[in-house]
Amino acid sequence: MRLELGIKPPEEGDLRIYWTEDRQAWIFHFSLPGLLPIYDQANRQLREVRKEIRDYKAELGMKIFALLQERGLEKNHPFEESFIYIVHCFPNLIESDLDNRGRKYVMDAFRSSGLLLKDSWTHLSFAEKGLYDKGNAHTEVFLAPERYASEVFLSIQKDSRIT
Repeated sequence: MRLELGIKPPEEGDLRIYWTEDRQAWIFHFSLPGLLPIYDQANRQLREVRKEIRDYKAELGMKIFALLQERGLEKNHPFEESFIYIVHCFPNLIESDLDNRGRKYVMDAFRSSGLLLKDSWTHLSFAEKGLYDKGNAHTEVFLAPERYASEVFLSIQKDSRIT
């Protein structure tokens, strides 16, 4: 399987769907413009921060749902146990903490779109990676059944050379 990384997504995002190597399941590949917002736990109680979080989660949920709807896939394919791999593509080489990015927003958007059955530890595994993609800030999110986690992981590691 060859995953395509580093393509500049349109403002509304992009969705590609790959078959697993055994052709038994799909891997969803969402490409979203921009980086995920920084999860700001210290200021979360501030009204404007809560509003920004709500707005971002709603916008992300609508983008994901619209991409699924374009393919006729809305609320039809939840995985019982899921694996999410998030690739943060940074536009510059400025150091940034990877663990402060709002992965929760992605998981919540997948839940609201019907792709994730549950986001509890019994149903979800995830991994993250940062890559440099000069001038092209975007986020690549892969969603697959958990039993295909190693296939997704190895494909991304092999194909993660963005030029």
